[in-house]
Amino acid sequence: MPYKLSIEIPGLPKTVNALGRRHWAVKVKHNRHWDCLVHSVILLEAKLPPKPLEKALVVLTRVSSVEPDFDNLTNSFKVILDSLIKCGVLEDDRPKNIGHPTYVWEKCKPGEGKIRIEVVEQ
Repeated sequence: MPYKLSIEIPGLPKTVNALGRRHWAVKVKHNRHWDCLVHSVILLEAKLPPKPLEKALVVLTRVSSVEPDFDNLTNSFKVILDSLIKCGVLEDDRPKNIGHPTYVWEKCKPGEGKIRIEVVEQ
């Protein structure tokens, strides 16, 4: 049976525009925060695959009150894809491994932002 992961994490990773030209330490802190969130939610609500997935279908959804432009939508998930690699869900985020992920935006009320991560082994 193929591995499937479907989780929601409250909060929103910062967009490229929001991180902008901030000090590198701010970016490192942001990335570590999301690494910990992704890993802990996977361990609590789901489970890791026996080995990192060589090929997978990935759907990443940002639920926020303001619609980002496409560049910011996709770039805000870079830290999430990196976290999925670090914690052992994905082997890599190259096109040969995950093709072109599907990026989705959904509207919500202010203060109720979250992300949804869906991974299906291919």
